[in-house]
Amino acid sequence: MNHINKTGMIRGIKFLIKDNNTIRIWKPVDIEFSDFKEKCDLVIKYLIDEGFFSKHKCKVEVIT
Repeated sequence: MNHINKTGMIRGIKFLIKDNNTIRIWKPVDIEFSDFKEKCDLVIKYLIDEGFFSKHKCKVEVIT
């Protein structure tokens, strides 16, 4: 298994590329979930567009 474990922040949303299939995203406490979903989608789209994940292999874990 390839352990990537890369962290970063995009648009104020912290993320961790946990492995080849999983992204962990932290939801800030001051953002409503309905607003967070849009930002979360942008982070995931960016990571897929940059080639970190296939659209079919991406699992997202949201940490609150």
